[in-house]
Amino acid sequence: MSAPQLQSLPFDRIKIDKSFVTSLLSDSQSDAIVSTVLALGRALNLPITAEGIEDDGTRDRLTSLGCSDGQGWLFGKAVSGETISAKFGV
Repeated sequence: MSAPQLQSLPFDRIKIDKSFVTSLLSDSQSDAIVSTVLALGRALNLPITAEGIEDDGTRDRLTSLGCSDGQGWLFGKAVSGETISAKFGV
């Protein structure tokens, strides 16, 4: 894909895949990839969400890299849309 093709896509958020996040603390390549994706998001002024945050150490490392949005078991288990609707009346 060329740069103009990439720039024409309607990105509104970048999500960092769980596979990089879960190995962030144990693999220097994952750390480098996550750091680079975060830098890209900042340069493009796009919000970034890290997926698969399962422990405080990973959350702390992401925070130190400047990632403030995340999802994963650390914050709670996944629930269905029906459960959310019933609980919050939406």
